[in-house]
Amino acid sequence: MTGFFTAFAMNWHEWVSNPAVRKMILTPYEMTFGLIGLFASMTIAYSLARTYKMNEISAVVVAGVTFLLVASPAESFVLNSAEFNAMKTDFLGGKGLFTALLVGILTVEITRFLRKRRLTIRMPEGVPPAVANAFDNMTPLLINIVIFYTFSLILQGLTGYLLPEWVMKILAPAIAAVDSPFAVFFAAVFANLLWFTGIHGAVIVSSAILGAFFEHNIAANAAAVAQGEAPPYIFTKMFWAFYMVIGGSGATLRLCSCICDRRVRIFEVLGGLPWSRQSLTSMNP
Repeated sequence: MTGFFTAFAMNWHEWVSNPAVRKMILTPYEMTFGLIGLFASMTIAYSLARTYKMNEISAVVVAGVTFLLVASPAESFVLNSAEFNAMKTDFLGGKGLFTALLVGILTVEITRFLRKRRLTIRMPEGVPPAVANAFDNMTPLLINIVIFYTFSLILQGLTGYLLPEWVMKILAPAIAAVDSPFAVFFAAVFANLLWFTGIHGAVIVSSAILGAFFEHNIAANAAAVAQGEAPPYIFTKMFWAFYMVIGGSGATLRLCSCICDRRVRIFEVLGGLPWSRQSLTSMNP
């Protein structure tokens, strides 16, 4: 058994360097993190449609189709004298997250506008509901496709970029700024200022303000590791959770350290309460 593990360890690098083996290992990544942009567009649309009490499944389909249209349009190429159609996957992952956010929100808002103005195909009352709903959903899908695909074609003609690539070019300075010591400092200060006013600062900063940047950084780090490279970003959701806001944004954790001073009677009493031990494991009561 020992000889097996020794041989495996010595030949691991050579085995993993085989293109066929590497492709097999990376397939689960490509089908999960590699499609996180597509998943994000559909789940964002689902949640927003649910908030508006709209048809969630219809919203998911419209957002998914629209995102694929602008992020991964099918292209033709010739290989060994045979013509094939293929889709680029470069922007279906972390690089397409910001575009997925825009598509997920805007497709639902456009659909909501059309329904409020009754700009859909409405069938007579005698038509079965399944058929009526199918026609009712056709107009929002068509309008969203026309709007986004037309904009994408114009953008490609003017800049040569797909929509996700153009969005990433615009946001590149902001992404670089977020992954900096100054951003970490101001995020921590702002979160605690929100706590001072009675607002859950850690959630607001990590979700509403920096959530999209955190998800992008995590996906970019995963892509780099999959290619055998060092992760390019430090400021991620994990860094925030385990280094910056552990123990009630640091406040409860500091209180626990003060309680260790048993010379003060009140600290000795507080130290025996269950919540003090929970806070040491990043659980804040």
